[in-house]
Amino acid sequence: MPPCSLFVGTVFVCTSTQVNSSQPFVDQVVAQVLWFKLVRGVMGIRQRLSLDDRANQRKKASGGGTVLKNFFKKGKVSAFDVQKAAKTILDGGDQSADIASFSKASVNGKDNKHMSRDVIRKMLKSNTAPPLYTTYVTMWDSDRACKVEEKMHFQIPYEIIDYKVGSGPVDDWTSLPPDSPFRPLRAAFVEEHGLGVDPESVGVAGIWGDAACYHTRDSLFMLLVNMLSGSFRERFWCGVWSKRMTCQCGCYGRCTFDSMWRFVSWVSVAWASGGYPAFRDDGIAFLASTFPGDKIRATWASAKRKMKFRACFLQKRGDWSWFKQALAFCD
Repeated sequence: MPPCSLFVGTVFVCTSTQVNSSQPFVDQVVAQVLWFKLVRGVMGIRQRLSLDDRANQRKKASGGGTVLKNFFKKGKVSAFDVQKAAKTILDGGDQSADIASFSKASVNGKDNKHMSRDVIRKMLKSNTAPPLYTTYVTMWDSDRACKVEEKMHFQIPYEIIDYKVGSGPVDDWTSLPPDSPFRPLRAAFVEEHGLGVDPESVGVAGIWGDAACYHTRDSLFMLLVNMLSGSFRERFWCGVWSKRMTCQCGCYGRCTFDSMWRFVSWVSVAWASGGYPAFRDDGIAFLASTFPGDKIRATWASAKRKMKFRACFLQKRGDWSWFKQALAFCD
């Protein structure tokens, strides 16, 4: 089973520079950063001769900043190491914005107590991915032995896929082979729901549910989404929650799963319509919502922003244990 993670990074491999494992970690990072810059041409001849304006150079992201971000996302370095390495690179002449920002984390490294918080905040400032979606889900409070309505974070599939598509060709996400079994199903969906568009412009998505152990006393439920049309098969996490938090009021988890399916149903309707919705899954207008991220969603709805393409869910995947609990199947 693939790992479910909020972050996807690129691992940088230094193939032509010998790095001594006995060196301090910062020296190793700096050596890899310099080699990365050399290969990518980040330190061009104009920068070396100081022909570029320093103010303009600071606005650009550097290869060194990318390496540090990826190491931190993968959990291979601490926030303290990120700040110290950035300070070393900055002293070496790199005036790029991300390096300068990391070097100033936690009062230039003087306050190590809040280093992780500052580094994460600086990374989030440069993050252009859509914000997470927050809604209330019926959960189980084991301390009070009762069900409660708790906040839960989701990643909205059409938002993250729109972000991934970017300015690329939409056909790479919606096309199907001539002999694909999803072709007649997609055409039937378009006709049944009266979308009034060419079926070739509608993407086909699948939803996958599973469980995974992460502790000796608990495990996770996961909802993942991927495109079945086009050429990209990357899975995007949609929702993750603990089994211990699944409702135990005698409903066999139905209260929690019904909340999940309410969200999935809302996503399905919005994705098929092709426009960013003005109302949340609970019926509250984004304009009136106080949840993080809903302000920008209200702006998108007011501007009548269109999605890159419409899509429909035509496949659900999971083992029998998942179907039995998530869809209330009988043994």
